[in-house]
Formats: sequence, C-alpha cells, structure tokens
Amino acid sequence: MLMTCANPDCSAPFDERGRFFRFRIHTDSTVTAPNAHSVQHFWLCKACAGLYTLEYRKDNCVVIRPQLAASQARAAARVIRADGL
Repeated sequence: MLMTCANPDCSAPFDERGRFFRFRIHTDSTVTAPNAHSVQHFWLCKACAGLYTLEYRKDNCVVIRPQLAASQARAAARVIRADGL
C-alpha cells in the first residue's frame, strides 16, 4: 500500500488527493516467481503533482522529473525506483 509521496524529498502521508501512477515493470520471466505482480503503483501528493511527474524507463526504473519540456526534463530526472539494485 502507498504510504507516502513518491518524491524522495517529500514525506507527505498518503491521502486521496494528488496523482496516481501505475507502471507495468517488465522482468525476466525465468527469474520472477510465477505469482509475482508486475504492476507497481506510485502516488505524488497534490503539491508535488503540480511540480513533478513520474516516468517509466525501459531499464525498469521509475524517475521523478519536473514538469518541463521533454528535452529539459531528461537532464533533470532522478531515479526513485529501479529493479535489480
């Protein structure tokens, strides 16, 4: 269950305001347990959702980035979750 905002610099407790994200994390089926759930849920509080967004990357990581133009956002992205680390 989501307990706090996905922004590592924010400790806002979960409530129903803000923005939810759902990403399907791709894993190697030979390593993953047969009953493993490949969907990960994230939440940004209302304040952070106005400033940031979350993005899934091909290398199985989720990054938080400012809501800027795509070219600027790539440079400012910060990994918040990556499988295999």
